[in-house]
Amino acid sequence: AFQKFDGLMTGPCLRNAREMTLGMLLGESSHLSTIGSVIAGEVTPRKNTERYSRALGTIDTALCAKQHIACASLQFRHEPVLLLWDGGDYQKPHARVMKNVCQCVDGSNGHTPGRGFPTFAAIAYGLETRKQLPLCHHLYSTVDPDFRSPWKEQQTCLGWMAPFFTSSRDRIVVTDRGEDDEKKFLYYMRELRCSFLTRVNT
Repeated sequence: AFQKFDGLMTGPCLRNAREMTLGMLLGESSHLSTIGSVIAGEVTPRKNTERYSRALGTIDTALCAKQHIACASLQFRHEPVLLLWDGGDYQKPHARVMKNVCQCVDGSNGHTPGRGFPTFAAIAYGLETRKQLPLCHHLYSTVDPDFRSPWKEQQTCLGWMAPFFTSSRDRIVVTDRGEDDEKKFLYYMRELRCSFLTRVNT
C-alpha cells in the first residue's frame, strides 16, 4: 500500500507510517497516543507518540494525496464512477495552543459553533465493481495566513482529482444541499467536465 509513496517519503518515515497504520487497525483509533500504546512493545508509548509526531511533520501531505489519487484513478479507469464529496469538521474543543485551531461549525452537535478545523473529504465508488475508495480528507484552518475561502480549499482538492477526469467513462459528481451554488455546478461541468451532476436530498 505504501509503495506508491516511494520517493515521497524517506525509508524511516515509511516504516513509521506502516507502524501507525498497523496501530490504527489494532487500536481502532487515529489518536497517536492510542497508536503509541498499541505498538509500544518494549518502548514507552510516549516515545512512540513523539516519534510518530516527528515523522508526520516531515510528510508532504499534498504530494502524497495527489499520488494516492493518481494511483486510485487507475483502478477505476475502465468503469463509470460516482465521485462523492462533502465538507465536514474535526472538533478540538479543549485545544488552546494548537496551531491554527479556529472557530468552525460542529456538524455533530446541530451545526452549533465549535472549535477545531473545517475539512473536505472525497471518495470514489465504482458502479461496476462496487468498489469504494477514500480519495482525500483535507483539513484546513480559516485563520491560516494562506487561507482565502472554503471554496478555494475545495478547489485545491478537486485539482488533485484531475486524473479521474481523463477517462472516457462517466464521472458522476454526487453532492448534497451544502453544495447548492451555481459557480460550483458550473465548475464541475465545465472545468472538471464531469458527465452528470447529482444532488442528493438528505
